[in-house]
Amino acid sequence: MKMIYEKIESDVVIEEDTHLHGMIIGNLILKNNSNVYIHGMVNGNIINKDGRLEVFGIVNGRIIKESGITNIHDRAIINEN
Repeated sequence: MKMIYEKIESDVVIEEDTHLHGMIIGNLILKNNSNVYIHGMVNGNIINKDGRLEVFGIVNGRIIKESGITNIHDRAIINEN
């Protein structure tokens, strides 16, 4: 399981199970049946191509589900631009 605590200023492609507690300024793309848990912030779009997305944090962008499972939890904040 990968843990991200830092601030990343670029698009990110995730292909392994990951917990995001930091911030991504750019788009986030899920692939390869990865399980991704967003507790931090994404300033960009999230594109679920074939993963399991669990959003607990903040997304300033769109969540696009092409395939896979996407869950947005009650305390999550989604600001579509």
